[in-house]
Amino acid sequence: MVQNNKPNGRMEPPPKPPSLDELRSSMEFMKKALDTLQDNIKVLPPVDKKGNSECSFARELYDRAEKEYQAVAQRIEKLKTFLPVIAKKLAALRENAKKIAADKAFFKYESAQRKYDFALSACQYHYQKRSQERKDLIALIKQAGEALKLAREKIKNGERLPKRTRQPVFSFGMNPTLNGPSPNFSVIEKPAASPPSTSPPLASKNPIPALMELGPLTGRK
Repeated sequence: MVQNNKPNGRMEPPPKPPSLDELRSSMEFMKKALDTLQDNIKVLPPVDKKGNSECSFARELYDRAEKEYQAVAQRIEKLKTFLPVIAKKLAALRENAKKIAADKAFFKYESAQRKYDFALSACQYHYQKRSQERKDLIALIKQAGEALKLAREKIKNGERLPKRTRQPVFSFGMNPTLNGPSPNFSVIEKPAASPPSTSPPLASKNPIPALMELGPLTGRK
C-alpha cells in the first residue's frame, strides 16, 4: 500500500477511493459547473492589445470566469478517481458471471438451474449498468476537457487587463487620510492649567456689590 510521507515523518494511508453511490451526483455537479462556465464565457467583453475594454467591470467578469474555470478543472480530477473504481467493479462482475455459469452446469434439476439463471441475469444487468456509467463518465470528462480548452482561449484575453487594485481597508484606529494610526483619545493629555494671574480681578458685571463695599455715601451740601 502506498503511503504519503508528512514533513514530521508520520505515515498516512492514501485517500479512500470514492463510492460509486456518489458518481451520479458528481456527474450532475460537473454538468452544472460546465453550464456556469459557458455562461460566464459568453459575457466576456473584448479587450484590445493595449489592455483596454469598453466594459468598466471587465476585470471582474474575467476573474469570475477564471474562478469557474478552476472549479471545472478540479471536478475533472475528481471524476477521474471513479474510473479505477468502476473498472474494479466490472472485473468483479465478470468473475461472478463466470462462477455462476460454471456452478450451473453441476445441477441438472430445472428448479436449481432457474435460480442460477436469475442470478446470472442480475449479474449481467449490473455489468451493463456499470459499463454504461463508465461510457457516460468518459464522455463527460472529454466534454469538460474540450470546454476548458475553449474557455482558456477566451479567458487569456483578460491577461491584458490591468490587475484589479484592492481598496485599502481601514480598521478601527487607522487614519484613512494619513494611512497611519489615529490618535488615541483616551490617553491625550489635558492642557496644563494656566498659572494664577497676578493682575487685579476684572470688575464684576453687576455694580451693586462693588458699591456696597464703599460704605455709605455722604449727601451733597
